[in-house]
Amino acid sequence: MNAIIPVLYFLQRIEHYERDTMRTPSLYATASIVILAISSMTLQSFADPTATPNENESDQAYYQGLIKDRAPSIMSMKILLQVQITAMGNTDEREVNVDGNAVVVSKDGLLMMSSDAFNGPQRMSQRMRRGGRGGGRGGGGGGGGDFDVVAEPLEINISIPGTEEEREGTLIATDSKLNVAFVKLDDTTGLELHPVQFTNAASIEIGEELTGVDLEPAGFDYAPYFETVRVTGHIHQPRDMWRVSGGFGQRGLPLFNRDGHPVGVLSPQEMPNDSAGGGNFAGGQERTFLIPG
Repeated sequence: MNAIIPVLYFLQRIEHYERDTMRTPSLYATASIVILAISSMTLQSFADPTATPNENESDQAYYQGLIKDRAPSIMSMKILLQVQITAMGNTDEREVNVDGNAVVVSKDGLLMMSSDAFNGPQRMSQRMRRGGRGGGRGGGGGGGGDFDVVAEPLEINISIPGTEEEREGTLIATDSKLNVAFVKLDDTTGLELHPVQFTNAASIEIGEELTGVDLEPAGFDYAPYFETVRVTGHIHQPRDMWRVSGGFGQRGLPLFNRDGHPVGVLSPQEMPNDSAGGGNFAGGQERTFLIPG
């Protein structure tokens, strides 16, 4: 990611220069294309300049094996929500379709995923109220402080990997601290499920590279893919969690270490109200961390 920072800085300098000198945007557009092309080549060259052919082959075998072993544990689902929005004394209801991916965690059909689809709207309304944007005195919204969003699942249809079949599921529970949800397949007859076991989750070290496996949307054939992150920090409060940086950002799905063992899941966590410089607004923001399994 460090290679991107000077590129963005250079583009900003060009933009300021053009604004000050009243130049046309053609120079900026041309420079943007050139710089982005250079940055792309630079990032590719930074992939691993010291890797030997044997190391590259080892990496390929690892990633291919991880997708083969772990992709069957990921299931996509379509969720129909009944969303109720209350603001300024008025209530509006509508049905909303959302998609999400989950990981199988038990052979009896229990799946874990991010709770964003289920309690994400409600978390958003709570953050807005605490941040003063939901109306009420001093909030700037002028709506009496009754802003609220509630979502209830009406239907959950789960796509079965390797088939065109869908089966119904039921929301079992949500965890407001970890921001994960548990959905259970109503019928597992004839299914060979591949649960990810978190009972013996591996340890985590700063600097370690971790890998996540996910599925593309239906329009791209639910094709499995991997992305990597780097562990960049360790947080002890308000709970034990790890900061990660990289491409994989699917909340609720596990990350795996180099041995292929799960280490935890990505979870959004609300920033405390006393975060530096943020005041009450800081408590209305979320950041994604790795919660150890």
